[in-house]
Amino acid sequence: MAIPAANQVHPLVMPMSRVQFTWPDTASKDPRAGMLTPTALQMLQQLVEFVSGTSRIVPVSITGTNALTLTLNPSGPLLTMHAGSTAHYHDYDVFSGVAANNSTGAVTASVVTANRPTGDPATLPSIKVYITNGATQAGAGALTAGRHYTFTFVDSLDAAAGGFVLR
Repeated sequence: MAIPAANQVHPLVMPMSRVQFTWPDTASKDPRAGMLTPTALQMLQQLVEFVSGTSRIVPVSITGTNALTLTLNPSGPLLTMHAGSTAHYHDYDVFSGVAANNSTGAVTASVVTANRPTGDPATLPSIKVYITNGATQAGAGALTAGRHYTFTFVDSLDAAAGGFVLR
């Protein structure tokens, strides 16, 4: 099930230089009047990086039966690579949505995002989905169509390849 466009918010955008922060000072001839100072710009950039890299709950549309596709809304967060890695999943990120179908076999999932750095893939790697806090791979009957589920990424699962814990 897709989230209606009216309920979607715009993504948090990293500010660029010369972003207007306050009303311009029309009495001053200084072209910097009302713009962010370098310190303020740095603070906002750090805030964006912090929010982008922390654990978060991300709404998704879930399609598929056993090979699930978790599709982020266009307003979803920016998914970036870990430093020194090719992994896009961040530990303990939670993807939340309603299952479209009942599972009938071993379950895997991949995330599709439109909001990513230039050159990064739109579809992230497919990884195993686990139940019972990561002890067993999800299988037939683990998902029921129309029910809400959360997929929490845990990097220590599947011999450190990472996996989702289904709740």
